[in-house]
Amino acid sequence: MREALGLDTPEALKRWAYAPGPDKAAIAALAEPAVRACQAGDPDARRIVEDEAAQLAATAAGLLRGRPRFAEGDAVLGGSLFGHSPSFREAFARALAAEFPRLRLVDGADGRSAAEGAALLARRIFG
Repeated sequence: MREALGLDTPEALKRWAYAPGPDKAAIAALAEPAVRACQAGDPDARRIVEDEAAQLAATAAGLLRGRPRFAEGDAVLGGSLFGHSPSFREAFARALAAEFPRLRLVDGADGRSAAEGAALLARRIFG
């Protein structure tokens, strides 16, 4: 981060991320060094990647608890981290499977958009 952005402190990184300039892709690109280091076997990077996956899984679990019928269906994994980081994907899947063993995780890279999935879900729920 220091080399890529010239930022020396966590506070400077936070200011950069919340400034109007950086877009979603620029912020997401910051995960690349951690993912590469994790894949290369760096234990600190692995911990970071797995901790972030567990935090996202905790958020998803909260949503699933509010809609129990969704916990027995398909959950589409969308976003580049699921496609580019097997460690992230596996940690996320493990965390959810512990509480929701009937939930099926589906690869979101099959070409369908999130809007299409939402429309199909609405049709299933509301007829």
